[in-house]
Amino acid sequence: GKVMTTIYKITFDNYQGENFIELYHKEENARARYQELMEEGKKHQEFDDEEEFSFSFFDPRYNEYSTYIYFKECDLDSLFYD
Repeated sequence: GKVMTTIYKITFDNYQGENFIELYHKEENARARYQELMEEGKKHQEFDDEEEFSFSFFDPRYNEYSTYIYFKECDLDSLFYD
């Protein structure tokens, strides 16, 4: 059978006007990065971490939209279409 490989994904929406993801093999690295991003986010306007594993903020120096950042555990295969 297939071996499931768990990876950790941080998704940035509207970050500096772009959307992109960061992928991590190690959960502790992903969680540390997410925490670092959240601490940075707290310095900006309209910071909101009401949702578990996601937060948002607004910083007009980045762009005119709010930035949303999500943390998700997923299976490596779920990132591929084939």
